[in-house]
Amino acid sequence: MKTMPQKADSQFADKICIKFVTEIAEKVYQGSRDFRVTLFVRGKDPNHIEPLYRWFSGKAQKLSEPRIQFPPGKPVAGLAWQEPGKVFVLKLPEFKTDEEVEKYYKGLGLSEEIARKFRCGHMIKFRSVLCLGLHENKDDLPIVLSVDSRLAQGFVMENPKSEKKLRNAAPLRDVLRRFVPRLRKHLTRE
Repeated sequence: MKTMPQKADSQFADKICIKFVTEIAEKVYQGSRDFRVTLFVRGKDPNHIEPLYRWFSGKAQKLSEPRIQFPPGKPVAGLAWQEPGKVFVLKLPEFKTDEEVEKYYKGLGLSEEIARKFRCGHMIKFRSVLCLGLHENKDDLPIVLSVDSRLAQGFVMENPKSEKKLRNAAPLRDVLRRFVPRLRKHLTRE
């Protein structure tokens, strides 16, 4: 099983990851405060992924105590963990209370304990989520990009033929092309 890098490598990995979430936020979403960019990796519990790096409201940081974890195959970050390379977009309902957020995520199959952690005040504002597994296959150390949007149509555009296309696909591909090999190299080791 692959593990997180040793301490000596972790500072360099931190810099790469902070730069990555910043580039996604600034180059793909023009630094808009309508978006929150998070990078998930395997957590202390190897059966879950948790957020480790985040860009939100103009600031990128390493998270010291992640609040949430996703098991494999559960919406939506856990799905991206199980099917790397596939883009998952989840359109969220308009929430009025934290209780509605918790109930919604429990309805998606998350445990009560995990769903309760969505009661944080921030999730009420988000209307859609995009997740993409950046690791090569599901047996590798999971690296999942998650972007939350306050816009209902934050990620998908529909053209007159009712075909759905990923919004900002070209700048997203460019950032991924430049960073994914480095993320894989510096976040994983045998």
